[in-house]
Amino acid sequence: MIDLSGKGENEILRLAAIAETGSEHPLGQAVVNHAKEKGISVTNLDSFEAVSGHGLKAIYMDHDILIGNRKLMNDNGISIAENTEQDLNKLENKGKTAVLVSVDKKIAGIIALADTIKENAKEAIDSLKAMRLEIIMLTGDNEKTAKTVASKLGISRVIAQVLPQEKEHVISRLKEQEKKTVAMVGWD
Repeated sequence: MIDLSGKGENEILRLAAIAETGSEHPLGQAVVNHAKEKGISVTNLDSFEAVSGHGLKAIYMDHDILIGNRKLMNDNGISIAENTEQDLNKLENKGKTAVLVSVDKKIAGIIALADTIKENAKEAIDSLKAMRLEIIMLTGDNEKTAKTVASKLGISRVIAQVLPQEKEHVISRLKEQEKKTVAMVGWD
């Protein structure tokens, strides 16, 4: 967590957790759980809207809260300072999913989340590669984060920043244009 507002990390976490209570996304639930573990009160929000593949919009006690990626912020006219962009890049280069938190149209903080690589994932991928199968990582994560995780797993081909509703199209393209037989494994 990086506080960029001067409100303090706990306050940014509190507002983010309140906004995330409407989310079903595992990373959103991780934010809520982390706040509760720290003893931060997570109350009900006034309104919630999921923005597929980009984040969420919420209203809590007359505060407009956005949590998500750069595109969500840009689409809502919220500028990202150069030093904030540098912080995002540092986190992404470490394989973290860095999400921006905006409160009342200003970037208030960054939350860094990390998917843990499943215990047997590398072994499973190595087994598939031994069968001469090409492994491709198809993900909604940003490219830097995806490539960092892929390199840990020995995956050389990454297709990143794919919205949930676009994944089927990408798979169809692999089948048709590259003449591939495709099997997909997904997990939350």
